[in-house]
Amino acid sequence: MGENYRQYVMLLTSLFLSLTFGFQVIIDPGHGGVDTGAAYYGANESEITLSVSRLLAKKLQDTRGINVSLSRTKDVSLDLSDRPKFAHKQKGDFFVSIHTNSSPEKRATGLEIYIENILPADQDSLFLAYRENQIHAGAAKPEGRPSQYREKYSAEVSTILDDIAKSHYLFSSIEAAQVLKSKWLEDRGGKARIRQAPFRVISTVNMPSILVEIGFLSNRKEAEILKNPREQEKIAETLYRSIIKYKESVDKRKI
Repeated sequence: MGENYRQYVMLLTSLFLSLTFGFQVIIDPGHGGVDTGAAYYGANESEITLSVSRLLAKKLQDTRGINVSLSRTKDVSLDLSDRPKFAHKQKGDFFVSIHTNSSPEKRATGLEIYIENILPADQDSLFLAYRENQIHAGAAKPEGRPSQYREKYSAEVSTILDDIAKSHYLFSSIEAAQVLKSKWLEDRGGKARIRQAPFRVISTVNMPSILVEIGFLSNRKEAEILKNPREQEKIAETLYRSIIKYKESVDKRKI
């Protein structure tokens, strides 16, 4: 018990120190390179997600107390496993993967925010996750969420701490998703909903994480909005305001 208690105190100390060096946001523009993602009406997903991500990154970079990194800054291909590895290397505090949606139902519109699945996901969410999780031929299969504590603590203690950390990430991810949904409806109206699905990119990062589908490229009207630079600026602003509000909530819990 004494050794476990000492390790627990060391963990809390480490967590406290990590909270004093700014808030690191990892922005992951979906797809890229040969993987264009959804393509409709003269636009493709990888270009739109990169444009919105850059705009969001600029806003965050100009904000005191926030550091930001993009998993890609140009139109290049990334393996699924590269994205969480990059986030861990940057020691991220929050991970947001930005995508555009598509559906056989051309009338489908609105924002969808995905968190790691807690309960069984619905069929549509499972299909979307399956499609996004597909890997290019020859690419390495993404690993599961790595243990954060295995090298420092005993197997028993590290398993407990990893479970505690996962619960914290899920709670914080839900909170971030709720903030974004509220801000989106406030700023843009329309539809917005929170869903859960086994997306590898958000289920293999050791930090709160969400995957955001900013609109349906398969809907002609919404595609025109998503292609519009002015609308992309507005979308980035809503994402920015949401992240700031979420960070403020995180900061309050530190006091």
